[in-house]
Amino acid sequence: MTLSDKVSKRVEASLKDKLAKHREKVGDDPRKQTTLRKLKICFNRGVGAYKTNPGSVRPSVKSADQWAHARVNSFLYALRNLRFRSGKHDQDLLPSGHPAKAKEASALQESYKPTEGMVEEAKRGLAWRREHGRGGTAVGIARARDIVSGKNLSAQTVKRMFSFFSRHEVDKRAEGFRPGGDGYPSNGRIAWALWGGDPGFSWSRQIVERLKKLEEEKMPIPVPNAGESKEEFIDRCMMDDVMVKEYDSDQRRAICETQASYQDEPVERKEELSRNEQRISFQRKPKRRGRYSIDQTKGAMTSVSLIQIGEAKGHGMFIDEESLESALDVLGENLPAYVTHEGAIESDRLLKEVGVFSGFFIEEGKLKAESFKALSSFREDEPERFRRLFDLAESMPDAFGLSLVFEPELVWIMEDGTELPIDKGSAKNAIRDLPSVRFKSIRSADFVDAPAANEGGLFSANSQTGEKLMDEETNNEDEKVVEFDEQATDQEVEEQTEQNEVDPIDALKAEIEELKATINGLNLQVEELTGKLSDANDENAKLSASVKGEEVLAEGDADVSDNSTQDVVEKFQAANGAEAQNIWKQYKHEIIASLRRD
Repeated sequence: MTLSDKVSKRVEASLKDKLAKHREKVGDDPRKQTTLRKLKICFNRGVGAYKTNPGSVRPSVKSADQWAHARVNSFLYALRNLRFRSGKHDQDLLPSGHPAKAKEASALQESYKPTEGMVEEAKRGLAWRREHGRGGTAVGIARARDIVSGKNLSAQTVKRMFSFFSRHEVDKRAEGFRPGGDGYPSNGRIAWALWGGDPGFSWSRQIVERLKKLEEEKMPIPVPNAGESKEEFIDRCMMDDVMVKEYDSDQRRAICETQASYQDEPVERKEELSRNEQRISFQRKPKRRGRYSIDQTKGAMTSVSLIQIGEAKGHGMFIDEESLESALDVLGENLPAYVTHEGAIESDRLLKEVGVFSGFFIEEGKLKAESFKALSSFREDEPERFRRLFDLAESMPDAFGLSLVFEPELVWIMEDGTELPIDKGSAKNAIRDLPSVRFKSIRSADFVDAPAANEGGLFSANSQTGEKLMDEETNNEDEKVVEFDEQATDQEVEEQTEQNEVDPIDALKAEIEELKATINGLNLQVEELTGKLSDANDENAKLSASVKGEEVLAEGDADVSDNSTQDVVEKFQAANGAEAQNIWKQYKHEIIASLRRD
């Protein structure tokens, strides 16, 4: 549902007039109040409904503006009379005291208070965590505390809970999950309890299913217009924005062909059949993920890689599978996007957003967003940057990528599988030299030229995957090519031979360009080796000074110039939040080395 309030001056004048007359009629009753901005939003939704679902529009309506004004009138009627004349719409724009608003809120939130069974499980999980010092993450602990306190949980939190239980249900089959088993309670059992256990799983499933039904009722599916041929309707239906967003091509084809069969039904019957088809469509196979696409005209990209398993280069951290899971747990429905990290930590970046990521999922060791949608203001205010961003995505997606701005908890992964917070002790028995990340919060995903943990670029899709997907979508064309190749003529062979005969001057020019490229490559290697030599000289200077009993500090270490490495470690362990991140950024190598020695 759009929240756009941009309308023409003519429409704005008309809405102002409607609002003034409405206020004269309703007086000061708070249940019946509205604003000009809300009327603009309602109007724009009417325009959108006219364009995306014209089959539901009465034949007497001749324009989108006419239909939009009718929607505004219906909304004002619902305000004045505290009820809708017929079908409900725009309930999110109603004031909090309106009866229809209260009914919608209760339908969405009546079951959001944790149950007693969930409270008992969360208490058990917290007790196990205190006793054994393992199991679960910082996010799981926070969730358990919310449950124990009886705090009402939002729809997004409930969806994340259901996602957690669905992903980790397999842990029930592992050793130590059941009483009496070796290692009981296992890490998986403790984490399961922190999130509310079995009662939390069934509770979150019921709410998610209820939310899905509400979403089904709100999402329009196109129906045929009077006089529209079956082919014309299917073409329009297949390109509908809502359909493209919600279904893959196979699903859209099946739904659109079913909708086309309603051609001769009355409008009311079409809408009823459409709603039934929509409910059925949610039972179809899920959308295929992993295919990325770029649509500059719509300002959209799909299947964008946010972060992947591996070392976060230059940050002294490692992204493992549980890192991705913890990221999924803290992400909401949307994540803002910026261009570069400039000002990400030290300043407010409000109004600098360029778009929004949504639909997060894990695939082949990567955390991805199903969709990136550029803000209309970004396209309109900065058209050059907008065009360049999408041009790069289309032509050089491997040359840049995304980098997250986040608050981490760093943990050592021990040989026995337990997690040890980095500030709680040494890492002698850790399985790797770098601590792993557990995300506590994620603030944004920024387009950068050298992402630390997104080696494959914007979509992290190798050429083989791209070729495979292309092959899957063009099988028929490939068959034609094969048949053509089998019937190749002698003339075609001769033409190909002629093409292979290169002019000597052109060949010499190509050789010169190749030599230039080789020289440039060697120059880059020299620069890299020079940098390494400089680093080695600095290290030798430090060692020499150390032998002489002198203290040598890295550039930029003035804040702790009088402290030893042990002092830095102690300061890091005592710090939290931004202070801890700054210390880690400057001294991560010394801290890691010291903790592994201990």
